[in-house]
Amino acid sequence: MQDVHSLVPKEMFQHPSGMPIEPDVMMEGYLYKRSSNAFKTWNRRWFQIKDKQLLYSHRSTDLEPATIMEENLRICLVRPAPSNIDRIGCFELVTPTRIHLLQADSESLCQDWMRALQRTILALHEGDSVDVASTSPRNKTTSMSSGVTLTSANAISPLSNAMDVTKGRSVSDPASTYTSANTSSISTAAGFSSSTTAFEQVRRVPGNEVCADCGSPAPKWVSINLGVVLCIECSGAHRSLGVQTSKVRSLCMDSIDNELRDVLLALGNRQVNEIFLAHLPPADSIVPPQINEKSARPAREAWIKAKYVERRFAVAEDTRARSSATNRQEHLKHKTSIGGNSSSNGVNRSSSYADVQDAESGGLLDADPWSADLSVPVPTASKRLSACGSDTNLDAIGSSSIDTKTVEWDSVKEACECGDLLALMTAYAQGFDLNALHNGTTALHIATRNGQTAAVEFLLLNGAKINMLDEKLNTPLHLAAKEGHTLPVCQLLKRGADSNLANVDSKTPLDIAMECTHADIVTLFRVTIMRNDFNADFNNPMDETVEAVISDIARRAATEKEQKKTESLKSTSDI
Repeated sequence: MQDVHSLVPKEMFQHPSGMPIEPDVMMEGYLYKRSSNAFKTWNRRWFQIKDKQLLYSHRSTDLEPATIMEENLRICLVRPAPSNIDRIGCFELVTPTRIHLLQADSESLCQDWMRALQRTILALHEGDSVDVASTSPRNKTTSMSSGVTLTSANAISPLSNAMDVTKGRSVSDPASTYTSANTSSISTAAGFSSSTTAFEQVRRVPGNEVCADCGSPAPKWVSINLGVVLCIECSGAHRSLGVQTSKVRSLCMDSIDNELRDVLLALGNRQVNEIFLAHLPPADSIVPPQINEKSARPAREAWIKAKYVERRFAVAEDTRARSSATNRQEHLKHKTSIGGNSSSNGVNRSSSYADVQDAESGGLLDADPWSADLSVPVPTASKRLSACGSDTNLDAIGSSSIDTKTVEWDSVKEACECGDLLALMTAYAQGFDLNALHNGTTALHIATRNGQTAAVEFLLLNGAKINMLDEKLNTPLHLAAKEGHTLPVCQLLKRGADSNLANVDSKTPLDIAMECTHADIVTLFRVTIMRNDFNADFNNPMDETVEAVISDIARRAATEKEQKKTESLKSTSDI
């Protein structure tokens, strides 16, 4: 049945009856569009890629104006549909605010539509002033079945492979980490600035006019956890290190929220390089040698690994050597201690809270004095000490041989309290364990309690465990609810923080928010619980309602925060 249209003469479906030939249409044809209502019905519509937009109408012969599905394809991504969609020929158009699910009449047509959308998006990024459709004459068309007309894009077709050069994340990559139904649920929570505005702001940061690693001009990629802007070649090398080291995004195509933007504006190439290259030896003795814009891929990978994974130039060589020996001794000593006192499941049932934490984190942390009197049953502790649902549930970089004790806790605590990202980055580069317990708390707890959204974002991006417990079994979500910090609550819920955990007083974050009468935060918890209860199906109809509520609350919180900041600056200037 999929090839039924092959029986129709080409002339009849190349230009359907009554359909004017429009020179600015890249591709057109019938697609099925899944509705967002409760019934999730599939409706057949006539689609067009035209004037940087995706349009649709009921029929190809409709004289009424077409409906605009997406006004600006420049900020969209296209990718195959998830495997749980039981229809063939499906793909997704991902925007900063929602996900459109579309179906072509066959797999081949699905690929054609995806390629056409990719070419359009990439062409818009390469030159915003270029008219995509005008780059190829209308008289060069490729016939498609099911009433599809695809304009030849010879002039821009090389762009479709632009992201394959360094094995970068293609916009059609099914394993793309750009967004998902969960991680995008609050993606516009704080009122994102447009991609163009964020791109321009980040590019104005000192040092960001060139690649942080090779110096290539006009970089368009960014490592969001390291805060450096990269060229496409170096971004590929960063990706090869894994997301536990560098999380690469496109400054042009990926949405950047206010908190992430604040992280990128606070760091930048110049300042991050001053941290990671603080102990760079003379040029003739650098191993591996520094790279430039003409360096080959192996040279880039070697340099970037030495710089960010081994952190070879962030700490003096003698300090690294000393710390490496100390770390090995402590690890062996603690491993022996854990092995001698563990039961069959790896943790003694009478172990203290800190012992359980140490066992799960590899036994590299020393138990704090406060933990000796605090016992938690192993089944409960083991379940609750995880960081499930977070993209930060990753092991610390194991190849770094820097002693965490060389970094003063007091400086990290102060940085979390005031939101000093440069101090946090310095501590991180020197090997500070962001999940380390000090005096019964962690860096993420302190940043959350003080409402430092940029610091919270930085810590989560760099491996802070989202459900970490303090001495009173409070998660960061408990503290954000208690202090009434709406934006940190959004940040934590966005990454899947567990709102059902109870502290030593048997109170959940929702209980605390209700006690403190923080209405917006109570609403956030309740709508999140509601969504989770109805989350059995992919992209269920509750998602859009919940996203709208969360986005509205977070946007209001961001506006109030900016107003308070403005008033504070005004009062200071009056003095």
